[in-house]
Parts: sequence; structure tokens; C-alpha cells
Amino acid sequence: LKDNLVDIMKPTPEMMKGVMGNQNLLEGFDDPEVMAAVAEVAADSTKITKYQNNKKVMKFYSAMGMMMGEKLEKMAPPEAANPSPSPSPS
Repeated sequence: LKDNLVDIMKPTPEMMKGVMGNQNLLEGFDDPEVMAAVAEVAADSTKITKYQNNKKVMKFYSAMGMMMGEKLEKMAPPEAANPSPSPSPS
């Protein structure tokens, strides 16, 4: 699963187009403070709590999360988007 997720997150031309069209991401990539936070969180995910009140960092992560979520949704099989309801217990 981890290897598959790493492959999914590799930059693609479509992803780069998305970054270039997203002002929040562009600003974040150009901001040394945001990039330092990203590097720190990449090394230790628990460090995200250190930045939970930093609007610039959270705006960047929110925009990146939206973009990654959209990418994952596009990759999901059609039945994953509309799962059939579970049968009611008798």
C-alpha cells in the first residue's frame, strides 16, 4: 500500500498543471517558512501540530490535500465512488 501511495504521489504533468493553477500552492512553494515546515513534517509527521496555528502552512497543506484527494478520486474504480448500500441486518 505504501509503495502504491508513493507512486500515486509522484509528480505528473497534470499535477504540475494543477500546482501552477493554484495560488495557495504557488505561494507556499515560494515561501521558505512553509517549505521548512514541509521538510520538518516530512521527516516527522507529528511535527504538524507545531504548525496547526500557522495560517500559511495550513493553507498550503489544505490546498495540497485537496489536490491529492482529487487525484485519488480520479484513480478510484467507479464502484468506489458510489458504493452499494450494506444489507440491513435481519
